[in-house]
Amino acid sequence: IDGSVLEGGGQIIRITSALSALLGTPIRLDKIRAGRSKGGFAAQHAAGLNLVGQLCGAALSGASIGSSTATMRPGILANGGQFTADAGTAGATMLMLQSALPCCCFAAPGGAPARTQLVLKGGTNVPFAPQLEYMEHVTLATMRRVLGIKVGFSLKRRGCFPRGGGEVAVDITPLPTSLSCFEIVDRGHVTHIGGRVWTSGRLHHTPLSEDIASAYTIHP
Repeated sequence: IDGSVLEGGGQIIRITSALSALLGTPIRLDKIRAGRSKGGFAAQHAAGLNLVGQLCGAALSGASIGSSTATMRPGILANGGQFTADAGTAGATMLMLQSALPCCCFAAPGGAPARTQLVLKGGTNVPFAPQLEYMEHVTLATMRRVLGIKVGFSLKRRGCFPRGGGEVAVDITPLPTSLSCFEIVDRGHVTHIGGRVWTSGRLHHTPLSEDIASAYTIHP
């Protein structure tokens, strides 16, 4: 897998590692994150790949910070259990979940499918990554509606840039059958608009209430 294609970022790692685990196909990743100013694995990418490795009993090499090449030889997908991934930084927990979620939706063959719990540590609300609330209330809510995927969140502690320190537990119930076909071509009607605002540390600008008020545009 050439990690420099397209934007040359971490999404190549997340997609190919999940597919490798699901299909049982070994992969070799080269030129990892070559499109970034600082190439190679960052903490979040290494933690995510090692998490996928845990979920499928893979033999991994090169899955460490700074490495630009890695190999993964997947074993059998785990049938439930608890697994932990810790970036040790403000690395995005929701991007780790992107890697792991497909693996958790399909249990290993044989026996009744068992629930998987992931404990993800790092950044829960950080720049350049899906926010925990977006993943919970938009992405996974849509997947639940159209695919029947059941995922529950338990936020233990928020983690922000640059310190991280967040922790979230994610419970995933595997699908009883293969994925169903679906079609989403109609945007639908906007029924309401809402938002959630929180802050970490001091506000070094205008009062938060003024910022919120300025974000609204009232139409007749």
